[in-house]
Amino acid sequence: MNPKPQIRCKNYNYNDQKWGEMEIDIDMKVYPCCMFYASCKFKLSLDPDISQSLKEKNMDQILNYFETSLLDKIKNNPYETCKKYCDINNEKPITKYDPKKYE
Repeated sequence: MNPKPQIRCKNYNYNDQKWGEMEIDIDMKVYPCCMFYASCKFKLSLDPDISQSLKEKNMDQILNYFETSLLDKIKNNPYETCKKYCDINNEKPITKYDPKKYE
């Protein structure tokens, strides 16, 4: 039986309580950058509620959402990408994104 995922987000700095890099797509949607390459690596779809739109909110509002609501969601009901990429129970967790693997 697989243990319940224990997520320690690799794109969030728990000491400074801040997100790392963000990605903005052509439609002005903002995502934690890990969602793009982890979903690509594991061939997972991006969850539609993970993004926030710069057409509707400013960046401060988006960062506030990421640092409160999104982090709570990831902790309590993690996305498939989070389970694959940031579960501390994984025997061989991915530790760093290597863009050369996707060229």
